[in-house]
Amino acid sequence: MASEAVPADIDEQGALFRSLTAGRRLIIMLDNAVSAAQVRPLLPGHGSSLVVVTSRRRLTGLAVDGASFLMLGPLEESAAVDLLDRMLGSARTGAEPRAARSLAELCGCLPLALCTSAARLSTRENWPISRVVDELADERGRLAALGSLGEDDDGESSVRSVLEVTYRHLPADSARLYRLLSVHPGSDFDLRAAAAVIDAEKEPTARGLEALADANLIEEEPEGRYRFHDLTRLHARAVAEEEETATERERAFERLLEHSLTIAVAADRLIIPGRWHLGRHYEHDPVVVFADNVKAMEWLESELPNCADLITAAHERGLHRGAWELCEALWGFFIHRKHYATWMRTHEIGVAAAAAAGNPRAEARMLVALASAHLNRRDFPEAERRAGRALELEVGGGHARGEAAALECLGVTRLGLGDVPGAVASFSRALGVQRDIGLERGVAMMHRRLGEAMARLDRTEEAIDHLNEALVYFDGQRDHYNRARTLIGMAGVLTAQDRLGEAAATLTTASKAAEQAGARHEQGNVQLALADLAHRAGDPDAERTRLERAAAVFDELEAPQAIEVHARLAELDRSSDLGGHG
Repeated sequence: MASEAVPADIDEQGALFRSLTAGRRLIIMLDNAVSAAQVRPLLPGHGSSLVVVTSRRRLTGLAVDGASFLMLGPLEESAAVDLLDRMLGSARTGAEPRAARSLAELCGCLPLALCTSAARLSTRENWPISRVVDELADERGRLAALGSLGEDDDGESSVRSVLEVTYRHLPADSARLYRLLSVHPGSDFDLRAAAAVIDAEKEPTARGLEALADANLIEEEPEGRYRFHDLTRLHARAVAEEEETATERERAFERLLEHSLTIAVAADRLIIPGRWHLGRHYEHDPVVVFADNVKAMEWLESELPNCADLITAAHERGLHRGAWELCEALWGFFIHRKHYATWMRTHEIGVAAAAAAGNPRAEARMLVALASAHLNRRDFPEAERRAGRALELEVGGGHARGEAAALECLGVTRLGLGDVPGAVASFSRALGVQRDIGLERGVAMMHRRLGEAMARLDRTEEAIDHLNEALVYFDGQRDHYNRARTLIGMAGVLTAQDRLGEAAATLTTASKAAEQAGARHEQGNVQLALADLAHRAGDPDAERTRLERAAAVFDELEAPQAIEVHARLAELDRSSDLGGHG
């Protein structure tokens, strides 16, 4: 058709195109479309044609035209390495397999970034793949390193330029949200966190998140969560540094930190009720109300990686108070769910943050929490060192409540080291301090601890008296976690007295309390106590069943008790084999 026969009007052009293509079998590829309106004039007339449209945006308007949508995310790592292999040759990638995988990871398995990096390498045969890996290793220079292909390239194919085009088409509010979300140090976020970052209500924030997801600048996850791709996060951070003041970026981070801290505090109040705290948010009404302690722990479980990243980032930014306060809010959760490595890593930072803030009481609180983590890992010498330092700080500062907490921790450490009389002395001293300051919960805790210590000394009647004193308080407070701990201790004493029926009933109650508390570790301890009971009763089959259940829990939690339980199972197997050959 002659060019003069093509009408000037776009609608007339579309009508002409449809008439010319009607009834024909065509495959039409429309690449990098900006909008549904841009696509519609190029849709053919009726017939068995296929139109494939690619776009950086979600062209939801094409749904009315009968479009089906396929979201393409980054490649799997194996596919990303295969792409590098095809572009660079198997000999080259085979010579540096680790570097090839690192390159795929640093490119976020994004085809454009992979192709850009591979194109640079393909024209530089003497460059090892590791050279480009080294260039991309620095986050701040990664986008620049993923720039144009070379001197003859116009730069439009670089990752930065592609993201820049998409970003510049955002509405102003969505662009600001994109920039300030880059201060979030964690892997993902929800609507409430995003609203906190920009200090806005949920409704406009939700619209902004939808606009960013439509532009594929953030990824929408299940259950209302979102995440950046690694490279879009770097781009968002770069444009934030260019267009937002340092003060505004800092305020955005502080809002995010306070948001997470206040919700963590609300959750912690339910997890271990009645516990004393130093953080300022415990003085106010909770900002959210969880249905129960299990829901509170579910929130903390889902947000733990973000909270850990926030603690690190807050300390690095000099926000030391927020760092140690968030650690304090997580302590109760760690007691229930363990997560040993994260517990110790965050609380090492908590100790440093409290010291940097010049707050010896907070430093002592963090030291006791860190000592507790080492106790759970059965590193008793390290726990003793940390608890001893905490006691020095608390006594030096005249802080009786903190002194009692440090003494309790030292007592548990001495139990672990086999110094039971020393443990009794620490618990008794702590009990006196708690009575002097009138803390009923602290008194109950020391009765529980003394009951456990007296049982180790075979002073069973004294042990039962102490444990009953503790149980009265924890029953009244509906403190399911400490009820479970106390009942497990009581069952051990009853088993030692051959009161096996009472011990079994007590462990049934303890199991229910542990379940109500959401305390998996204590559920494992219940199974271990039931195994002891079965051993006492001479029932190896029941003992094995209980040990297997305990092992499943401790293996899941990566708890050190797993080693002991598996050793007992192996011993049972050996005994069974010997019996069978006898």
